Amino acid sequence: MRIIFFGSDDLGIPGLEALLENNYEVIGIITSPDKPKGRGLKVLPNPIKEKAEKLFLKIFQPVDPNDREFITLLKELKPDLGVLISYGKILKKELIEIFEKGIINIHFSLLPKYRGAAPIQRALMNGEKETGLSAFLLNEKLDAGPIICQEKIEIKEEDNYGSLKEKLKELSKNFLIKAIKKYLNNEPVIYQDDKLATYAPKIKKEERKINWEKGKEDIFNQIRALSPIPGAYTFFRNEQLIILKSEISLKEVNDLPLLPCGGILILNKGLYVKCGNSFLRIKELKPSGKKIISDLDFINGYRIKTGDAFNN
Repeated sequence: MRIIFFGSDDLGIPGLEALLENNYEVIGIITSPDKPKGRGLKVLPNPIKEKAEKLFLKIFQPVDPNDREFITLLKELKPDLGVLISYGKILKKELIEIFEKGIINIHFSLLPKYRGAAPIQRALMNGEKETGLSAFLLNEKLDAGPIICQEKIEIKEEDNYGSLKEKLKELSKNFLIKAIKKYLNNEPVIYQDDKLATYAPKIKKEERKINWEKGKEDIFNQIRALSPIPGAYTFFRNEQLIILKSEISLKEVNDLPLLPCGGILILNKGLYVKCGNSFLRIKELKPSGKKIISDLDFINGYRIKTGDAFNN
């Protein structure tokens, strides 16, 4: 079984490792070109390329994988099966048809919900109670091919983007092997109902800014969906402040002060912010250019008092 692996970020590493550990013949890695990163804009390889180099695998980095010359090159490799995990580019019919048995795509949602580039963040942002993995056969439509199998996991209240991503990555290793075996055994697939599809587009910069007039549940979900990166933010004393962790629960307290949305309440050494419908406790913050601090450190370091405010 000659396999070509498509991937461009760390979500694909467990799957690639699983293929090799289970003695599948990986004849090539297709990944995105190197890009400038960091403050110095140094050109660096992505995590999949780094992993492939350590494993001495053949690497291809086409700007456009659907380019005719590249397709001709792939045909010469005579691949049987493709495996795609978080590659980041749409593959066209001519490329898909090179693979005798098609291409299996591992997607980080329970399709047909959350088709697109940011399924983990969008599930958290929308307050979903569960998510999971879907293995499906790739076609030209976005995440719309027939489903081979799925696996669910619970989304816990304490989960954020970082923790949920790691849980799904860990799950993906055995899940990929299970999906390949089911597919090669000709087990029946499930065709997606496009009427049930929802979408998960990339997070836009403007979605990161917190609007304190929203309900505390919406803001809580926004914060955890964007933590630890890229981070939901607000402004305090004209400086950007990233909010990394919050907590919904606030026991009923009598005689709370009347504060505008964004107004700060200091209660039992905790930092609470007035939202559209109640108060949200802020537990971890990152001032611009500084390290992550707790709410108590923020209160003490910035001499915060009740009545101060975050700006909308």
